[in-house]
Amino acid sequence: MNDAVAVAKAKSLRISSMKLRRIARLIKDMKVETALAMLKHMPQKGAKMIYKVVHAARANFLHKNPNGDATPLCVSTIFVTEGTAYARFKPRARGKADRMYRGTAHLTLYLGNKE
Repeated sequence: MNDAVAVAKAKSLRISSMKLRRIARLIKDMKVETALAMLKHMPQKGAKMIYKVVHAARANFLHKNPNGDATPLCVSTIFVTEGTAYARFKPRARGKADRMYRGTAHLTLYLGNKE
């Protein structure tokens, strides 16, 4: 990403990628402060996960640029990919069991300058 000034990633989050994408779409192109305020008050499990990644990306930016606090940052790119699925077994009739797959997700977030 050319215009990215800070990056944060979270891998193997124990939530399906579809559930995480639903929340990620809401904060794309938002200012960081607005996104953090919105995510803090959302009831979804994925909102807490994304909140931590946005907060980490902002901390990464402030670590790289100690006097860059006045720069308005926005979530320029956020994408969710599927992680590895882990198998669980569900009991069925007559002593059998079916395999059930639970997904994980990877989250990557880029912060850029607001223009």
